Amino acid sequence: MELTKVRSTSPKKDHNEPVSLVICAKNEESNLKNKLPKVLKQQYPLFETLIIDDNSEDHTALLIKKMQNKERYLTYHKVIQNNDGKKGALKIGLDYARHSWLLLTDADCSPKSGYWIQEMLNSAKAKKAKIILGYSPFYNNGSVLNQWIHFEGWLTGIQYLSFAIKGTPYMGVGRNLLYHRSILKPELLEKHMDLKSGDDDLTINQVAHKSNTHICISPDSFVMTDPVLSWLKYFRQKRRHFSTAHRYKFIHKLFLSLFSFSHLLFYVSILYIAVSYSFFWALIVYITRLILILPVAYKLMKKLDATFKLWMFPFLEISQCFFYILFSFAVLIPKKNTW
Repeated sequence: MELTKVRSTSPKKDHNEPVSLVICAKNEESNLKNKLPKVLKQQYPLFETLIIDDNSEDHTALLIKKMQNKERYLTYHKVIQNNDGKKGALKIGLDYARHSWLLLTDADCSPKSGYWIQEMLNSAKAKKAKIILGYSPFYNNGSVLNQWIHFEGWLTGIQYLSFAIKGTPYMGVGRNLLYHRSILKPELLEKHMDLKSGDDDLTINQVAHKSNTHICISPDSFVMTDPVLSWLKYFRQKRRHFSTAHRYKFIHKLFLSLFSFSHLLFYVSILYIAVSYSFFWALIVYITRLILILPVAYKLMKKLDATFKLWMFPFLEISQCFFYILFSFAVLIPKKNTW
């Protein structure tokens, strides 16, 4: 499925509407100190930045108070109850947000440009959409783990953005997601309050459809994210994300399962041909597929600012098979409902 860009014409010609930028944070003092200044420097005339502090135990409150001395439209609210996940904090954030357009991101994220808000709103206006799915690539420092996280995030982005283009939106990422208030109702968050994840993908899965949802992949709309720095933290993070998939609509689970199954089936078939018939013919089939898929991968790498090298794609894609197998079992392991 081909991704199409939604770009603004010129910032001077845009019709601006006020936006509430909502960030839910728990013990994120360090990230807010480093990332929030870039958020506050957005070249958009009508936005407030709302920090919902989910019972943090660090000095988040003191940090935001200092920033408020310089930033007029930086507001802060602390949630006293200790919620599992961010849905409770986000629900409270909806009550405190002043404006009809709600742009969500996380404390460990920073916009790639000063026109993030503008680009997201431009896409909403151009397509008359109430939901805009943005893209949030991971930084890549070249380590094996970072290369993998960057690739896996890129592939996930291709999936949910392409499905949305074809009229079947099934998820978004809370690091870069625009809603109109009429869509994001508090009761939607309450429906899955027993899960610590799902504030983004399960909400989109419930309310998004062909008529109200579009995407924005203008490079100026990207929100960069720091990846976790250890395999253990990555494992825990992915296990938490996968814990919501069983509540997707049946059609979405079917499509995603078919994608994973077809990926695995191809490599199993190659192995079978090599062992039972001829290594030569297995290699021919594999190379033929690469010849067909690499030009498409390269084009999508350019559109979504992927920083891994094209020669790495075959190795990363093979690794994806083990990823599917590993996390099929990992979701069965008991886990704690914490941030």
